[in-house]
Amino acid sequence: MSKFFRNGLIFLTLVVVLYPFCFFLLGNISLAGQPLINWFNPNLSTKGTIHRASIEFNEDQPFQLAVFGSSHAYRGYDPRIFEEKMDVKMFNFGSSAQSIPNSYHYIKQECAKNTYDIVILDLLVSIFENRDLESSIILTRNVADDQLARNILWEEKDIRLANIYLARHLILEDDYFYENPDYIKYGFVSKTDSMKAPNIQRPYKEFDPSERVVQRFKDLLHYCHQNDVPLVLVNQPRPVQTNEEKNKEFSEFIIECNAPYNFPVFDYSLDHELKTDYNFYDLGHMNQTGVEYFNSRLIRDLKTQVPLKQDD
Repeated sequence: MSKFFRNGLIFLTLVVVLYPFCFFLLGNISLAGQPLINWFNPNLSTKGTIHRASIEFNEDQPFQLAVFGSSHAYRGYDPRIFEEKMDVKMFNFGSSAQSIPNSYHYIKQECAKNTYDIVILDLLVSIFENRDLESSIILTRNVADDQLARNILWEEKDIRLANIYLARHLILEDDYFYENPDYIKYGFVSKTDSMKAPNIQRPYKEFDPSERVVQRFKDLLHYCHQNDVPLVLVNQPRPVQTNEEKNKEFSEFIIECNAPYNFPVFDYSLDHELKTDYNFYDLGHMNQTGVEYFNSRLIRDLKTQVPLKQDD
């Protein structure tokens, strides 16, 4: 029995030592212009828009407005419009499929270090229903703050994210490998194309949020209330082809969760004049014409209902 445990301990030690060593070699030896590990899993080595935006963030602080959320956020809030019409600097912390638990940790980490006049959380039905790891993979690999990456890793408790976290420290090349041609600045990505033929009406499916996500949303609201974070909840315009009943259910859900805290809520999901074939480039995202309409309207509402500290 003692021999069994001794051999097991030797094997475990070899794994703990050799695995990071092999990871380090594969991550730092290049073939055809990219690390060898990229041939096995491109998520491990590839950095992109978030990495690039974090460089801008560190160089151009301070910012008065911060936006968090999914691709709706990073494609839906143009810092140029906010600077022109509101005379503030806005940074977009949005990321692909950013989950509510990740937004919770992101907002906690960011608001503990920096002070903002307004913190916008962009809300979307699918991020309450989504149960995959896309958001956590992207953020764990790309965010500048290592504590935030560890918080996300601990939140998910998924062994697959351990490889992503290892990549942060064992792949020494710090340049980003993916250049988004639609990237503008401060985390914002613009689309100018429009839908050529809008899809047919999507069938109704009731709103089915994850219990863990709902709890984290309530935790986020409670944290912002307890720490005087100037949170604003926003639901973007949605194409008429999306489920009207589901949007209504979602809006009622947000109002119910927010009732104890009374944060400002701006719901444009069904209250807008946008045309699907002109102001959207797919059924999930506005193009630049839609963003300009939405941002201008939001700024007008913010000015009248959520005054900046600099205006006090």
